[in-house]
Amino acid sequence: MSTSTRGTLNVMIKHCQNLDKLFEILTEALNLPKELIDIDSSVANVKSWDSLATISLITSLEAKFSISIQIEEIEYIVSTKAIVELLKLKGVIFNI
Repeated sequence: MSTSTRGTLNVMIKHCQNLDKLFEILTEALNLPKELIDIDSSVANVKSWDSLATISLITSLEAKFSISIQIEEIEYIVSTKAIVELLKLKGVIFNI
């Protein structure tokens, strides 16, 4: 396997690991089985996604992705897709 191919595979694996990590965080914070969390999960369709769950999400996201979420960014913690976009802005790599 060439160095270039190996590098591409490592990046792809990292993308999957980050999405898996996000889903684990969502599962824990929203107290839901993993099967019920997907890219379309949001405040609108997950009953347990309330203000306390949002605080738990923020704390876990900051700890597990080594980022800092500013007060003005909290409004973006309303869906899996929005969280992915916020994390991308903070340098976390996703391939969705």
